[in-house]
Amino acid sequence: MNKYDVLVVGAGPSGSMLSYYLGTAGANVLLTDKQILPRYKACGGGITHRASTLIPFDIDSIVEDYSYGAFISWKGEPLYSGISSYPIIAMVMREKFDYFLACKAMSSGVEVMDNTSVISIDHRKTSSVVTTSRGIYNAGIVVGADGANSRVAKALGLHIESKYKMAFVAEVYPQNIDQLDIYKKEVHFDLNFIPGGYGWIFPKKDHLSVGLFAPINMARYMQIYLDKFLRAKKIKNLYKVKKTEAHLIPTHPNENNVLGNSNGCVVGDATCFVDPVTGEGIFYALREAQIGSSIIIQYGPSGLLEYSDMLKSEFMKEMRAAETMAMILYKFPRTSKYILKWLPEHAHDHIKIICGEQSYVDLYREVFSVKSVKKILSQFMGQ
Repeated sequence: MNKYDVLVVGAGPSGSMLSYYLGTAGANVLLTDKQILPRYKACGGGITHRASTLIPFDIDSIVEDYSYGAFISWKGEPLYSGISSYPIIAMVMREKFDYFLACKAMSSGVEVMDNTSVISIDHRKTSSVVTTSRGIYNAGIVVGADGANSRVAKALGLHIESKYKMAFVAEVYPQNIDQLDIYKKEVHFDLNFIPGGYGWIFPKKDHLSVGLFAPINMARYMQIYLDKFLRAKKIKNLYKVKKTEAHLIPTHPNENNVLGNSNGCVVGDATCFVDPVTGEGIFYALREAQIGSSIIIQYGPSGLLEYSDMLKSEFMKEMRAAETMAMILYKFPRTSKYILKWLPEHAHDHIKIICGEQSYVDLYREVFSVKSVKKILSQFMGQ
């Protein structure tokens, strides 16, 4: 039976980066993925500036486009347009980005095994026996980087609860490549185009990633609203849709979630830490890879008993502030419209958040400050 210090299930950003850090530190690591790499991943493919700062190597070779500005509308009505002096989001195709990170893990000494499904995990006193479709392996620690509703989390006996939203992504290609010019270097968000969510347009090298972020109860209507969105943005007849795919996005993680024990832990979407306003999870995935690998390197399996508390200490206060902002934005869309229309600085503040220059806690304080409330009330009174 092959033995490893750590066996990581899932070669997404969190799994690959955690493996990379462990491999660099000299650990014997096996990184598995159930699909053949590289594989398509339903995602807008936007790497925010705050996420990019957590990547310890250059990713220019796989970036499709850099967005310096953001255009925000409300059901097509323009609300905000802003430009930054540096890229706020790097646009990638996830199959290239994820494979790039997996290759970095491999270069650090990690063994990468794709097309490998985990069948069972049997815990022993000091290790776990992991049965896969490619063989049986012994691991001192098992890490689940296998996404929302993680099977590894269940096998490890972890307690994880969350609410869920979903994203519906389409890759659309122009009839003429010049048609992409109006979208280059800028991201487009249309708030409340779909009830309780938003639509987006992300520019790539030769096409657009267009999608919707919405509550799970809108799942059956996603295709209908996507067609409406494509028509509203005058994309429907000028572009060809080549692929559509939906995926679950965990939001509102439970305060009592247990994310690690002496047998292993989870990272990435499996932890349920995802930005509830935008649905962006890569920042959290990369940071969790840093935290998880650091604990494993310094303390081994026993250190993972403190893993949950460390993540909650770093993320939970910010997460709760973000959830309040998401609640206002999506449950009271008209109020949000007027806040963004009359207080455009708050839209700019959100750009600062994805750039890592400000927090949701800061934004919460500003939106509910006496100054902001007075300004909104005076605008209402003047209508």
